[in-house]
Amino acid sequence: MRAKENLRKAVRIERAQCSEAWVAAQSTHVQKRLLALSEFSGSKAVATYLAFGAEVSTELVVADCREVGRSVFIPAYDEAFGRYRLCRMDGEVTLRAGRWGILEPVSPDWAGDEEAIDCMVVPGVAFDRDGGRLGHGGGYYDRMAVEPCVKGAWKVGLAFDFQVFDRVPRVAHDVPMDAVVTESRVLKKEGE
Repeated sequence: MRAKENLRKAVRIERAQCSEAWVAAQSTHVQKRLLALSEFSGSKAVATYLAFGAEVSTELVVADCREVGRSVFIPAYDEAFGRYRLCRMDGEVTLRAGRWGILEPVSPDWAGDEEAIDCMVVPGVAFDRDGGRLGHGGGYYDRMAVEPCVKGAWKVGLAFDFQVFDRVPRVAHDVPMDAVVTESRVLKKEGE
């Protein structure tokens, strides 16, 4: 656990030094790389996050999904379940700052088990070349990534180059990514 916290701290310090203009410009490069991938362009329903702070933006991802008619799902905190769950973001949705200041729908339309989300776009603090992901430490995405509605979905992490390492610390319940996309490259797990 200490290794995870040390890495989180180091990456957060580096990310905090990034200007808004740099984050916006590099986010555009990352998103364009993602949009060009067949795993993404062939999807019918996408779960994605709405960027918070200096995370890679997903504005182009959401806009592309809406333009071509893909269903979009985003996380929102469900007080009844005490965790984040995916909810529909099709059409006009009123957003507000949620539990951690992250935008989420005011009135979530929760994804049911029968939803067929075939692509899940995931943020992270750090990633590795084999799809390992280090989140903020709450396990929220690891729990969402195993819900029935995303079972079998292609999971892709978005990051800046400085967030990718040879290896990030992992434990058994950490859900690996099938790919990691940065401003300069696409890293896919062996055999993909």
